Amino acid sequence: MTVEVTVDEALGDADLVAARATALEGRWEPAAALIRASTDPEVRFQRVWVLAKAAAESPGWLAAWRNAEPDDADALVLQAETDVVRAWVHRGGYSRVDDVDGFLAKLRVAERRAHQAVVVAPDDPSPRVTRLTLARGLQLGADEHEARLASLRALVPFHRAGLQEALQFKAAKWFGSREEMFAFAQDVSANAPAGSAATLMIVAAHLEQDLEEPGEYMSTPEVRAAIAAAEGRWRAGADGPSPIDKPWAHNVLAFAYWLADEPARAAVHLAETREHLSDWPWRYRGDAAVAHATAQQWIEQSQPVSA
Repeated sequence: MTVEVTVDEALGDADLVAARATALEGRWEPAAALIRASTDPEVRFQRVWVLAKAAAESPGWLAAWRNAEPDDADALVLQAETDVVRAWVHRGGYSRVDDVDGFLAKLRVAERRAHQAVVVAPDDPSPRVTRLTLARGLQLGADEHEARLASLRALVPFHRAGLQEALQFKAAKWFGSREEMFAFAQDVSANAPAGSAATLMIVAAHLEQDLEEPGEYMSTPEVRAAIAAAEGRWRAGADGPSPIDKPWAHNVLAFAYWLADEPARAAVHLAETREHLSDWPWRYRGDAAVAHATAQQWIEQSQPVSA
């Protein structure tokens, strides 16, 4: 049975859901407490990013936090990421630019704040991820991007969100090439710790390449084998897949196996996304919720008919 699912980037993080709800009601203190308590770098950035989206939608609570605690480093980190989210909204989405000058002006504001955030919070990888996005949006060039990526990896070598942002820069649709993107993705996937969601970076690269080669690309034997091998490394952690970024991994694998026309493999992950649906990568097939519903219907139609 097809289940209607709504995209929610909190991906089942109950503490994040609660903090976001109270922030949207105008109370900043729970969000501030949550960020301060988030010591895992992956979890911390995910929470910063989701709260930044909330602040871009309803800015009053973040402004109140910054007024109450003007020297707070966490508030500045969140402000910088919020500025980036706002710039991308102003841009007009992921696939077009409605106002180039306005987009770049907002990114320059974000750039100043993100630089300041790195200075006041040198051990926090989150603003370094923000600065990778800014390197792409501001078109700062490969050398600057690589310097920013190196500074992130000096703190967290396999920060999944940061590496995924770097993958975007290296894709042909931005400033790289097919060869550069795959060399980077293969290196990350091969060297990330077993169980880490970063082992799936090669799957993300194939999803990017599918945009360049629409049709049967994902269902070729080579790509199917690459997806299965990456999933194997993700599952091979000492205790299985890491709980960090696990919902993200299920979304990536469900989508990839759908495009690869492997219903049995897709079904395992698709079941997990019925409660935790992300926008990416589903938006690569239009509206994420509609694409997800289409994948569910495909699974149902692929099931053998009982005699």
